Amino acid sequence: MSLGGDASSALDTEVNNLLAAGITTVVAAGNDNGDACQKSPARVSGALTVGASTETDERAAFSNYGTCVDLFAPGTNVTSDWYSSPVATAVSSGTSESAPFVAGVAALCLEKYPTASPLTVSQTIISQSTLDVLLGIGAGSPNRLLFSLIDSLADTTGDSQLLADPSFEYGTTFWSAGICTIINQGDCPPDEEIPMSLPAHSGKGHATLGGKPQSFQLTSETVTIPSSVSRAELSLYLWTMTKGNTKKADDTLTVEVRDASGALLGT
Repeated sequence: MSLGGDASSALDTEVNNLLAAGITTVVAAGNDNGDACQKSPARVSGALTVGASTETDERAAFSNYGTCVDLFAPGTNVTSDWYSSPVATAVSSGTSESAPFVAGVAALCLEKYPTASPLTVSQTIISQSTLDVLLGIGAGSPNRLLFSLIDSLADTTGDSQLLADPSFEYGTTFWSAGICTIINQGDCPPDEEIPMSLPAHSGKGHATLGGKPQSFQLTSETVTIPSSVSRAELSLYLWTMTKGNTKKADDTLTVEVRDASGALLGT
């Protein structure tokens, strides 16, 4: 996809719907020289988000960067077809030039393995990219450059992405949160389910931590880890927004992992 802009839950939802339907989706990281995680659909976790590299193996000065970028592909001075006539060509630069290279490799991968899922195609392309050859990639970016000769599918059975809940991963359902206004956590009632509307990194919900007038708030999400997995690592993405311009008190965020019975597994 050669489109993008500021964060948009509507655009994110459409891309997530494509992924949930089994369609591998490649998106441009954007040309703002900023954090791709603040742009849509570049921030969609299931899409292949592509930054632009130069002829000298550097991140293009305009290319967005960060943890939402999956890899880089050539994106400067690219000669391609042009709209002015059936035989016209033009030289242009941008992540919109980079994304088609990755989409082409995805198409070759699907030609060879037509039943591969979007996750498998993405992980295959990422895992077989060339490591550590790019300069100036930007904070949080992976140092990965597209490699087009896919020899085999990536084994995703041992991949770090183990969650088996497509609605959670692709953001097709709302998260829920329980609000407790009592300072003593032990006195909090069971979670009160309420829908929320602001976009999250994955999913379509957000939670207010320590926001006025709450002195305590609980937010929870249920996920399923495959039974064959003996060890798993869960990661957390935190995006903090505040209107405060003076420090009055500290807010504390605690993450707990519990099993189906509610027993605490770790904090």
